[in-house]
Amino acid sequence: MTGNGSSLRVGVCLSLSEKFARFGNQALQGLRAWLDIEGSASLIVEDDASDPQVLPRVAAQSLARRRTHSSAYLRDQGGGSHQCRPRA
Repeated sequence: MTGNGSSLRVGVCLSLSEKFARFGNQALQGLRAWLDIEGSASLIVEDDASDPQVLPRVAAQSLARRRTHSSAYLRDQGGGSHQCRPRA
């Protein structure tokens, strides 16, 4: 938590399937290890299926889902709950 009580939310778009899945899964393991140490951050993971065209769509969808919290999302700088949910 920061001094103002806000929590850190980290959103990542990783290649968890297809051609670059090996590298995306390694990055995810590193982020999970960091979460084990940090303990107070929230991690949201999206699979881009190794397709560079996916990121803009996933980012837009993610912001749309969180539209009511988007301004708070952009201000967040501290801890929160562990929430890691790769896209199915």
